[in-house]
Amino acid sequence: MFAAADFAGDVGPRMCCTEVDALAGMLRAVGADTAADTWVSAHAEEDQEGDSQHQA
Repeated sequence: MFAAADFAGDVGPRMCCTEVDALAGMLRAVGADTAADTWVSAHAEEDQEGDSQHQA
């Protein structure tokens, strides 16, 4: 479910950067690196100038 690009694309942009970073960290902790990258990428598509950079 968390690896689904369409789900990440719909929800990720509506989350704040720290929420996406926390989710990506959890996904990486359980070995789901691709899913983590999907969420960060989906979220970053909606980033505006001045948004904080992702840490996860």
